Amino acid sequence: LERAANIEYKNTQTYQNEEEIQAAQDSLLSNPNEEISIDSVFKTAFENQPLNPTTVKLFTDNPDGMTLPDVESSSSLSIFNRSKSRSNHDAHGITQVKVSTAIQPGYNTPNIFKVADSLGVPYDEKLAQEAIAITAKGAASQDKMTKEEGPAWQQVVDLLRNPEVNVRLGALYFNNLLEHYDNDPVRAIISYNAGPVTGNSFTGDRSELLKQTQDYLSKMGL
Repeated sequence: LERAANIEYKNTQTYQNEEEIQAAQDSLLSNPNEEISIDSVFKTAFENQPLNPTTVKLFTDNPDGMTLPDVESSSSLSIFNRSKSRSNHDAHGITQVKVSTAIQPGYNTPNIFKVADSLGVPYDEKLAQEAIAITAKGAASQDKMTKEEGPAWQQVVDLLRNPEVNVRLGALYFNNLLEHYDNDPVRAIISYNAGPVTGNSFTGDRSELLKQTQDYLSKMGL
């Protein structure tokens, strides 16, 4: 995969709203006015990672890559716009990873804190251990952490707002799902989008899937 070697920054926007500035700073990146090259994000996120060519293709073939529409439509986006990328189901960042998945992804995927370590992104170790402990207690505790949006939850969200952390985690998770499903991209995408339970129980009848997941498969050209 040939990508630009360096992250390119463009100070072309300013943010007057204090809330906007704080949100950008919470993304663990330094300047809310900076714009970051998508190609550079992919290069950094994928560097030295054992990724299947199918994973690389699905994540990088814009505008049909496994990223948010606002990311797909632009060669670069400001950090603030990236930091507020989220869905209505507790999924965050470019590749839309849920907080619970980030903390406990499974399928031999490193959790978000190990991914952050691999990229040299700092975080509070005590809050990380708290998030891991809460997640290990099960869905009820995870839901409580999400609803309360306490410091442990917020730190995971902040890490997911870091483009390189988000893309590396999302790509590694999908890559391991692909391996789990014997390189079947359809079942891997279903599991990535709708959860492993849905992926494991998929019979081949797409009409049984949620419309969101059907649309996601169509977006991938599958």
